[in-house]
Amino acid sequence: MKRFSTLLLTAALVFTCAACGSEGDSQGSSDVNSEVQDSSEASTEEESEAQDSSEAGEEGDAEGSEAGTEGAEGTERKADEVKQDQIVFDLYSGTGTIAQLMAPMAKKVVGVEIVEEAVEAARENAALNGLDNCEFIAGDVLKVLDDLEEKPDLIVLDPPRDGVNPKALGKILAYGVERIVYISCKPTSLARDLVRFLEEGYRVERVVCCDMFPWTGNVETVCLLSNRKSKPDTHVKLSLSMDDYYRIKEEGKNNQ
Repeated sequence: MKRFSTLLLTAALVFTCAACGSEGDSQGSSDVNSEVQDSSEASTEEESEAQDSSEAGEEGDAEGSEAGTEGAEGTERKADEVKQDQIVFDLYSGTGTIAQLMAPMAKKVVGVEIVEEAVEAARENAALNGLDNCEFIAGDVLKVLDDLEEKPDLIVLDPPRDGVNPKALGKILAYGVERIVYISCKPTSLARDLVRFLEEGYRVERVVCCDMFPWTGNVETVCLLSNRKSKPDTHVKLSLSMDDYYRIKEEGKNNQ
């Protein structure tokens, strides 16, 4: 049930992000449809202009098709570039569901899980899915982190109900990664751990909740955290002319 719920929440997070980006497209689509309708009404009155417009539209469609092809190729190239750079840590990885979802867009995914049977299942699943960039390690996150040589670019946390071990959380924060995805199945544990993240300079960028436990006080929650230290939220630009500089300097002398 835990693995299934995390899969649903990951999909929910993706669709939420996609919905935010598609509002403008939806509005643009309605405007285009309106323009098409007006163009159709005008074409019944002036056939010659409609024919010219049709020819221009065909040329525009051809150009749009070429642009779309170039855009798709650019997206693939960007995905390949990301894959060459990103190392993902999936901590408390279970049977590797999330790790395998991340694998196509990462150079390497390292999953850590204390239950050996789950690790064996994760390795089998990765092999069945043809994924050769996933490594699954059986052991306690607190101890395994000391032995890992790679430094992650992204960390996914899916701890048990009690949340992340405080000592392990300190080691996770020490990586200072730009983004962390925290998946929680107990609100009180999440609230406790988020205090530590906020104290260390992280902020909550996005939250998605899914009620996988009806009639209980628990809810499955996905939090996207970003590190303000690695990427400041505010930039202040200052400019000062030499005339102002000498004026301020002179005023300072006169005030002494």
